[in-house]
Amino acid sequence: TEPYISPYAVKWGQGYTVPWWAKKHNPKQKPMEIDKTYPSNEQLCFVHVGKAGGSTIGCSLGFSLHCSSQNQTVSEGMLPTLTAHVFHRAINDCVNDNRYYLFVVRDPLARLTSAFYYERPNIREEGVVPGSWHSRRRRFYYDCGFYIMEQFAQKGLIDSKGNVLIGDDIVRDECQTIAYEAVTGRKGYLVHWSFNYQYYFDALEGPTRDRIVVIRNEHMVEDWNSIERLMGGRNNIVSGLNFPHDNSHEKNATEKFLSDGSRRALCQ
Repeated sequence: TEPYISPYAVKWGQGYTVPWWAKKHNPKQKPMEIDKTYPSNEQLCFVHVGKAGGSTIGCSLGFSLHCSSQNQTVSEGMLPTLTAHVFHRAINDCVNDNRYYLFVVRDPLARLTSAFYYERPNIREEGVVPGSWHSRRRRFYYDCGFYIMEQFAQKGLIDSKGNVLIGDDIVRDECQTIAYEAVTGRKGYLVHWSFNYQYYFDALEGPTRDRIVVIRNEHMVEDWNSIERLMGGRNNIVSGLNFPHDNSHEKNATEKFLSDGSRRALCQ
């Protein structure tokens, strides 16, 4: 049989290969062959949006980003079988005629907050190298004083009179400009704020609604089972026990707190 060639390698040419985490693996971290029984127009592409619960779903589908080899269990059924490709950040291994694009969605404030703390550096441990990713994050978190999410919203998105600083024609100071560019994804101060849903939708050239299927972070079991049935699989194939929480991080009460004003500013 002919060797499988990744769509990513086809798009970018010789020398570009899909990273190991974007390939299908079984729980023992051994590569899995793409099931060629199903043509690409019957397959799904998993669009992994950061800090939405994508690692949990991706690991259950057989991909390997942020998976624990000790507790990774690839679920049975048609959904893992047919989800043959992944798109995460700059790695787009989707095929243009894939039947569906699978997204995980999450409460927007919860995703913003999760990404905020996921990327917050410990300067004492990481040090600062001029021009490095850590240095840029130091400017965001430390120099501008955005160390907790409430501070970010109050200092970066709200002026001294309580007005929300929304719009391109607003006069802002330097840190308020950084805050606006970060939360809108215009500049990559935080990776998962920059690689947001709009980024993926635009990169896929706006797939029609009938080609998008969604698993809600707060309803993973229900939505997984619904898509499994859509793919011709059996009822109630997974339960909550199937989904370990991969790549999640505990936050304390101070970090979780958002005032009503901060919530309104972030939502706007």
